[in-house]
Parts: sequence; structure tokens; C-alpha cells
Amino acid sequence: MLRAAVIGTGSIVRFFLESIHQHPRVQAQAVWTRNSEHAAGLADDFQIPEILTSWEALKHHADIDVVYIASPNSLHAGQAVDLLAHGKHVLIEKPIASNAKEAAAVQQAARRYKKIAAEAVTTLYTPGFNALKEAVSRESWNLVQANFSQYSSRYDQLKAGSTPNVFSPDFSGGVLMDLQIYHLHLFHALFGPPAEISYHASLTQEGIDTSGLLTMRYPDKTISAAAAKDVDTEDFIQFQGEGVSLRVPHGVNAGLEAFMDKRGQTRSIVQGPLQERLMDGELDTFCRWIEEGNLEAADRSLSHSVEVMSSADSARAAAGIHFPADRHPRLP
Repeated sequence: MLRAAVIGTGSIVRFFLESIHQHPRVQAQAVWTRNSEHAAGLADDFQIPEILTSWEALKHHADIDVVYIASPNSLHAGQAVDLLAHGKHVLIEKPIASNAKEAAAVQQAARRYKKIAAEAVTTLYTPGFNALKEAVSRESWNLVQANFSQYSSRYDQLKAGSTPNVFSPDFSGGVLMDLQIYHLHLFHALFGPPAEISYHASLTQEGIDTSGLLTMRYPDKTISAAAAKDVDTEDFIQFQGEGVSLRVPHGVNAGLEAFMDKRGQTRSIVQGPLQERLMDGELDTFCRWIEEGNLEAADRSLSHSVEVMSSADSARAAAGIHFPADRHPRLP
């Protein structure tokens, strides 16, 4: 049985703990937070025995095998590297880091200490992903359009004049580092890195994007992906080729249910039910890699994450978005 700690108390941590609660080979041992009051309800709801507020206590804890990192973005890489150095496996909520340099440091640490590290990106581990990838590979596509937009629970605070972590340059915030990361992961996984990438964004006074249009150009296709944290919209992905289209009606982070239309004939390309809980697939894969000692599979996933962060770096540069972590990486 793997024993897990979680860093953070936000809503994404609850999704992760829901998956742990139902998983037969992992149990929640501790919550790490700077303020124990914030974690009390979480610990009660999921019957977690320990609340830790000391970083030293977490990284030296003998009864913790795995740590799920869901702190603010700019802290991800530094915390991951430190935990790997102290013998912990780490699952890092997306984005894995502030930039490609930090992501590469996580990969180097995982290799050095021979531990499993991976980025938690639900899209790549949903039951529909392999079916979607196979269907996409069978056709030629000219144009891909996508939208993933959610009105942020912190957006009203931003409008009122405060700077929540998710919209802070100090914490590597913004929509590109949140919702657009899903698009980057998916399209990298389907088509590889683009030949060109551009990003046009609406920026706050502090230079953080609240919405934006990402364009990825390949020799034979163009991808246009919109995302926003200032509005709710209908999410979707639409692939178009000559005489064929493929539609993912609920977007990049909703199980990847998809339908193919070829010369007027429509069929579903996803077989079987979608997973019950959002993070079941990635948790199960991560645990299997640990149990099997499959460092190679985890390392391939990290190489993919480094490539994605390189594209994110290029997109940010195109839009004039800069983080303090670009000048001063927060690494141990």
C-alpha cells in the first residue's frame, strides 16, 4: 500500500483525494499546508490522520512514499526536486513548472534519485484518450479548433483590485498556465511539437493573461485554441479534414467523448463508460509506474512535459508574459 501526502487544500486536491479514497493500493497519510486551519476540514472529510505544517517534517517523513503537489505554480518544480532528493515519488499538478528550464530540473532530479515523477494532466489519462489518438492518426487534418473557458472563482477578486495567486506573476499564473496547458498537452501528444507557435492574449495591468488565443502551426495543419478565465462558454474540439470531421463536444478536460463524421456518416469513437472520478486514470497510471519501478515510462512522460513547457515559454514570449521565475528559478 502506497502512503500519500498532498500539498495544498484547494478544490483540485479534493478531486485527487476522491480518487485516492476509492483506490485499492494507495491511502492518504497527510496534508501539508502553511495553515493547519485550512486543512482541518479536508482531513476530516477524507479521514487523513496527519496535518503537517513543517516542510522538514514532510520531506523526512518515514511513512510517506508519494507526494501530490498542488501548491501555486511557481512552487511546483522546487518542491518536487527537494522531495525527490529525499526519496519521495512526486505527482505534480499541471503545470509541472514555471518554464522548461525548471521542468528539465525535475526530470534530472527524477533520473538522479531514481524516483517516479510525473505531471498530473487528466486529459492524457482519460479512457477516451487512446481511442481519440488512434482515430486522429488515421486521417489527415487541415484545421483544428478548440475552446476551454471557465469563469474563475478568483476572477471577482481580481476585478475588485486584489491579485489572487492564479493571476499573479509571482506565482506564474494566468490562463495559459492553467486551461491552455491542457490544449498544449493534447496537441503535443497527438501531433508533436509545432513548427511555429503564437499567442494573443488579454492581459491584466500586471501582465497576466485572463484569456487568449493560441495558434500552433504544422506543415500540414493549423490549430487554433481559445481559453479564458473570465467567461463560461461551451467547450469543444473540432478536427477538420477533406470530407471528414471529428468533434469532442465537451472539450479537452471532460473525458474526451468524441464523434467522427465521414461523408455524412457519424459514429462514436469512444467505447465503454467514461471514468467515474476526474483523476482516476492518472492516479492509477502513476501508482502502477511506482509498483513496477517503471522509470522509463515516467521519464518519457517527463520529456513530453518539458516539450510542452518549451512551447508554453514560446507562447508567453509572443504575448509578452514574463514571470520572476524566468530570471530566478525557484529551485533548491
